[in-house]
Amino acid sequence: MRAAIDETERRRVTQGEYNLAHGITPRSVSRSILDLQPGAGPDFLDAKKLAERASALAIHDRTEVIEMARRFRSEMRDAAAQLDFERAAQLRDKAKELEELAIELG
Repeated sequence: MRAAIDETERRRVTQGEYNLAHGITPRSVSRSILDLQPGAGPDFLDAKKLAERASALAIHDRTEVIEMARRFRSEMRDAAAQLDFERAAQLRDKAKELEELAIELG
C-alpha cells in the first residue's frame, strides 16, 4: 500500500513540475449536459406534432420510415464498433423516434 501511495505522490510531483515548466494551469473538465431523449415531452404523441415530424422528414409512407430507422440502427452499430458512443446514442435516439413514428402511422 505504501508503494502505491509513494508512486502516486512521485507522479504528482512530476506532473506539477511539467505543468510549471510549460505554463499549464490544471482545471476541471466542463461539458454541457446532453439531452439524450429529445421530444420526450407530453405533446410527443400529439397528432399535430406527428404530422409536423413526418413532413419535416419528408416522409410519405410507413415503409420509408422503417427503412430510415434501419439505416440509423446500422450506422449506430458502426459508430459503437468505432467506440464513438455519443454518436451511437444520437443515432439510437433518431432510430427510436422513427420506429415510434412508424407505429403511429400504422
